[in-house]
Amino acid sequence: MAILGDMVDHSKPMKLLVIGGTSILSESIAQLARIEEYQIETTSRGGKVCSYADTQHELDLSSESSLEEFLRGISTHRYNRIIVLTGETSGIDVDAKGTEEINAYYNTHLINTVYLIDQLLAKLETPGNLIYISSIAATNSSYDCHYSAVKAGVTAYIKSRSRFLSANQSSFSIAPSLIKDTKMYRAMSTNTVANHLVRNKGRLISPNEVAKYVWAQRPETTMAINGQLISVGNEY
Repeated sequence: MAILGDMVDHSKPMKLLVIGGTSILSESIAQLARIEEYQIETTSRGGKVCSYADTQHELDLSSESSLEEFLRGISTHRYNRIIVLTGETSGIDVDAKGTEEINAYYNTHLINTVYLIDQLLAKLETPGNLIYISSIAATNSSYDCHYSAVKAGVTAYIKSRSRFLSANQSSFSIAPSLIKDTKMYRAMSTNTVANHLVRNKGRLISPNEVAKYVWAQRPETTMAINGQLISVGNEY
């Protein structure tokens, strides 16, 4: 009987796809992938450059044409690992009455994200895994209820969709608490950060800590956590 490590075909280069490649977390993950000589593909929007990528794709999830063009561009590609880092705070006031801005936000960060993930799962190697970077907001209350809702929605989709993957493939979500020095962290008010510090026992997790945990979830060993939501951080 083959041991878990024997499932990987080492004669082929290992490939990683990072959706949302310009964040500090994606860069931290890529550094770990480089150590293991992965070929790295990534996405960005608006012409932003991912210096660590071997191949970079343009992808704007608010545009259906951009999404379809991206999928056509990777139609023949297969990946050992896919990491999805999508989603940003909505900036929509809780008392907002208009629907246009709300509809656009959900269309981008829920509907188009779910469609993208569904298409990407068909591109997994065996063994292979897709990790969605969710948020503690998916299960806890959040100051941004729309952000909380889309993270919860995508997480729930992955939980159900993972049941239909092939043997030795997995898909699951990792939900960090507030990560220090990220774009979201820098956009928060001093009071909001202080509240997170209280809930995190006075210490926020770093991008490097989260990246190490994400990268440790190797495709050949994650079938047992298929569909699960794993919390990372001190928040309670």
